[in-house]
Amino acid sequence: MRWIVEGYQLYLEKGLKPTPIMETYLDEYRTNSDPIYQFVDSYIEETDENGFVPVQTMLDAIKDYCYRQGLNSPTEACT
Repeated sequence: MRWIVEGYQLYLEKGLKPTPIMETYLDEYRTNSDPIYQFVDSYIEETDENGFVPVQTMLDAIKDYCYRQGLNSPTEACT
């Protein structure tokens, strides 16, 4: 019975360390459940410091992306 208590105390102190496969599934879940991440990963490209996109243009592009993917627009979720 003592090992149960010691194991529980260790769990409370250190938690559980995820396995590599758990990390893979967690990353996949986060990617698939975050439309902004999906949009950025698919469409945003790094440019020099002179590259500029107006905020409204970016928001319109995100809304269009979400619509095409059948996702709720983040701007709709915030209102």
